[in-house]
Amino acid sequence: MKNDAYTLGLVGKPVSHSLSPLLHSLLFEMLNLKCTYIAHEVNSQDLRSTIEKIKALNYRGFNVTYPYKRDIIKYLDEIDESAKLIGAVNTVKYDGQKLIGYNTDGIGFIRSMADKGKEIKNRRVCILGAGGASRAIAVNIALQEPANITVLNRTVSKAAEVCNIINNNIKDIAQYGSIKEIQRIENSDIIINTTPLGMIPYEDRLPIEGKIQLSEDNVVYDIIYNPPQTKLLKLAEDFGCVALNGLGMLIYQGISSEEIWLDIQISDHTANLILKQMRKLTNF
Repeated sequence: MKNDAYTLGLVGKPVSHSLSPLLHSLLFEMLNLKCTYIAHEVNSQDLRSTIEKIKALNYRGFNVTYPYKRDIIKYLDEIDESAKLIGAVNTVKYDGQKLIGYNTDGIGFIRSMADKGKEIKNRRVCILGAGGASRAIAVNIALQEPANITVLNRTVSKAAEVCNIINNNIKDIAQYGSIKEIQRIENSDIIINTTPLGMIPYEDRLPIEGKIQLSEDNVVYDIIYNPPQTKLLKLAEDFGCVALNGLGMLIYQGISSEEIWLDIQISDHTANLILKQMRKLTNF
């Protein structure tokens, strides 16, 4: 395995801001792997031809980022069950014959929570937002046996869609509502922001509308990592909550992708070393 010189990559637009090339380069170095990771900025009309080029060059696999996590599905030969439920793919493995799609976003969230020693089982979880990241996180949380899951969104019908995925396919534990329903947020143990509010250029905005009261028993997780402390996380710290940004999720989803591509298991020790290096190099 360690003598194989695989090529891996990233497909999306834009990709210049992505930390994935840095993350995977650090992993290759730490694991003594002779692999290369190439970022491809692709226009929508060129997505099919880019995938064909990747196959012709015999890439071992690639990540998919915005805006192609859904579009990529029609070019794949297979898709795993979790990615089917989520309706999006962020990791593709090429075995020389088939392109196989996976989604490691939610796995990255779960592993980053476990890394901090935070239990999800029997906890009341509230997810703000109902986009692709919300779906991935919600599906993977549902598999961890939480007490319940509440999905809140400005467009309530979108929140209902996420809940229907869980209730119809995993367990009837999800409920939905408007992001304005502050009491439902306050009644949760774990609060997760999957909206872009708090991220540059929305760094002065909160995903919560209205005054909220939290406690030191709450875990507040913002999947945004730039800036490293969003307005939501600052609010959470003021209440004494455990406040976590999205760098851990980013790193663990990347690690999970690499495990899929290369058929390896990356230890928690290695993951922690990578996390420390990434924080040092990015200031996130």
